[in-house]
Amino acid sequence: MSGVENGGISFGKNQNINFDNFNGIQKKDFDKAGGGALAEPIFAKYDKNKDNVLDESELKTLQDDIREFAKDDTLGKREAKRFFKSLGLEKGHDLKREDLYKFLQTIQADKDSVDRAYTDAETGDTIVQYKPDENNVVNLIRYTNNSDNTHTPKAMAEVFSEDHHRTSFLNDDGTMSIVDVNGNKQVEAQYDENKLLIQTSEIDTQTNEKVTTLYEEDGETIKSKFRQNGAVTEYLDPANGDRVTERVTDKGNGVTETVQFTYNEDGSVTETTVGADEKPISSVTKKDGQEISSVQYTYEDGKTVQTSTKDGVTTEITTTGEGENVQRVKVEKDEQGNVTSRVNVDENGDPVAYKHKVNQGENWYGIVQAKYGTTNPKTIMEIVHQLKDKAGVKRSSAMMPAEIELPPTITLKNGKEISLVNIDAQFDEINTAQATITVPKVPEDVPSAYPQDKLPAQTVTIPPEQLEVKPENAGKTVTQDDGKVFKYDSEGRVQLVYNSQDDLNADHHSVRLQYDDSGNLSVYKLNYRDKNGHVLGANEYDKDGNLTLFWINEGIDPKTGNNQRQIEYNAEGTVNCLFDNYVYDEEGRRVSIDKFVPNDDGNFEFISHWEYKYSNDGKKTRILHYDADGKLDSDRLS
Repeated sequence: MSGVENGGISFGKNQNINFDNFNGIQKKDFDKAGGGALAEPIFAKYDKNKDNVLDESELKTLQDDIREFAKDDTLGKREAKRFFKSLGLEKGHDLKREDLYKFLQTIQADKDSVDRAYTDAETGDTIVQYKPDENNVVNLIRYTNNSDNTHTPKAMAEVFSEDHHRTSFLNDDGTMSIVDVNGNKQVEAQYDENKLLIQTSEIDTQTNEKVTTLYEEDGETIKSKFRQNGAVTEYLDPANGDRVTERVTDKGNGVTETVQFTYNEDGSVTETTVGADEKPISSVTKKDGQEISSVQYTYEDGKTVQTSTKDGVTTEITTTGEGENVQRVKVEKDEQGNVTSRVNVDENGDPVAYKHKVNQGENWYGIVQAKYGTTNPKTIMEIVHQLKDKAGVKRSSAMMPAEIELPPTITLKNGKEISLVNIDAQFDEINTAQATITVPKVPEDVPSAYPQDKLPAQTVTIPPEQLEVKPENAGKTVTQDDGKVFKYDSEGRVQLVYNSQDDLNADHHSVRLQYDDSGNLSVYKLNYRDKNGHVLGANEYDKDGNLTLFWINEGIDPKTGNNQRQIEYNAEGTVNCLFDNYVYDEEGRRVSIDKFVPNDDGNFEFISHWEYKYSNDGKKTRILHYDADGKLDSDRLS
C-alpha cells in the first residue's frame, strides 16, 4: 500500500487512489469516460476558471478536500457522504463511496491520454498536454479562458520528436498560422478565414535564409516567391525550378543594388545590374559558369550607349528617341578599333531594314558595294536586281529613287545570305554614273567596204582534234605533240588553242571555240596577232566553217596593244559596225568606247556608248551602257 503511504487514500477492499498520478482532465473526456452524476458538481466546484478542464492546481484542491474529509488514510462511507454534501448533493442518496472512487480512478487512469493540464500564470490560458499516441506524437492545446466562463482553442501543437514540432495558432478573426520546426528548418504557413493558404515562410535557423511564397486568392496558385538572407533578397521563378529572376542587395545608407537575370535559349544566363531609375548599368552573360560576354551602359545627351566585348570584337549599340521614333544603331569594331559594321537593329540587337536617302551622283552598284560590304561583281548585281524589283525599278534602268530600303539580309539564288554591314559606309565615287552623256559625232573617215582582194577565206576546215570531246581532260591545259596547247572547259571540250607554250604564258590564244547551251559549236574564232602578240583582227566562222564576220583593229599602240578603232565587217566585206573613240586611263585600261552602225541611207549613226569602271583592286570591271539618245541604259558587270 505504498501509494496510500505516499499521500493516497484507501476506499477499502484494495481500492486505493494515489494522488501523485493526478495531472488533469477535460470535462468532455470525463463525460465520455462515464463521469455520471459527479461530473457536473465536481467541475462546478473545482473548475475555478470555468475552462471545463481540471488542471493541476484545481485537482490539488480536490485532493486536499478529500484528505480533509478522510481524516486518515481511508475514506469511509460516512465521510464520503459528507464530501458529497459539500458538493451540494444532500439528496444524492443513490451516490456511494464507490462512485467517488470510480471518478478519481477515471482521472488517474486518464483514459483519453491527458498527460498534464495546467493554467499558465502569466496569460491565464489553460494548457492541456496529451500522452504520446501510437506514432509517439505528443499533442498540446492552449485555450483562452473567456469572461463568460467559456474557453476557446488558441493554439495546438504536435511534438513529433525532440527537434521536430508543429504549432497551429488560431486567431480571433478566423485566420490561422502553422509553424513547423524540424531541426534547423522552420516553416510558417498562414491561412485566411476560409482556411485558404495566404503565404508560407521557410527559414533555415543555421544560415538565416528565409524563403517566402505568396499565393493568389484560390490558395493554390503561386503569386510570387522570394528568398532573403541578410541584406540580400532574391526573387524566384517557381515555374522553372525556383531559378533567380532578380537579386536586390541592401548596401546600406539607403543604397540598393538590383541584378536582373535573363535565361537564354543557348543555356547561357545574362545578369543585368540596374540603377535606381531601373536603367541598366552593366550586364554579364555566363554559360557553364564561364563568362562569355559583358556589356556596359552609359547615358548622355538623350542617348543610351551599351558597349560589349566578345572574342576581341567591340560592339556599341546607341539608342536615341522614344516610342515609335526610337532608333538603335549597332557598331562593331575590331581589335584595332576599326569600324567593321554599322547597322540599324531592333530591341534584341538583330539588324532591321535601313532606308538610305540617295545623294546626287549615287547609283545602285556603288550603294550596294558600300552598304553590304561585298566586292564580288556578280553578287553586287544580284543584290542590285533584288533592290530594283523591290523598288519597282526596271532592272535595265539606271533611275535612282529618292530613298532606297535596304533589307538587313538578302538571300542569293544559291541560298547564301548577304548581310547589311555598314549603313554609314561612304559611296565609292569611282562607281558614280552620269544619267546622260553628250551624243558623239559620227566619224568622217569610215570606209564603206573592205577590199575584195583582201577578204579572208570564206570557209575553213576545223581541225577534228579541236572538235573532239575528252572528258578526261575536263578543266585541264594539255600540250600536243606539235607544240600547240589546248585548254579544255569543264566538259572536256577545247576552248582555247595556243600556238606555243610562250603564247600560253602570254595568254595569246590563236583560236577560241564557243558553244551554245546544248554544247554544240556555235563560233570558231581565229585571231591574228603582230610580232608583239597584239591582236590585229579576227575571223569568226560558224560550226560548219563558213565565215560569218571579221573585224580589224586600227591605230594599235606598239607598246600597249591598245587600238583606237575597230571595224567589224560582214563576210562579203560590207561594214557591219564601227567601234571608235577609245579612251584609256594612265594604266592602259579601257575607260570608254562608242559604237556606230550604218543606217538605211548608207550613213553611220551613233548607237551605244560604254564606260568601264574598276574596283579598288583594279581587277573587276563594271560596265555602264548608254543608248542612242545618250541615256544610261544598263549598269552591269563584265
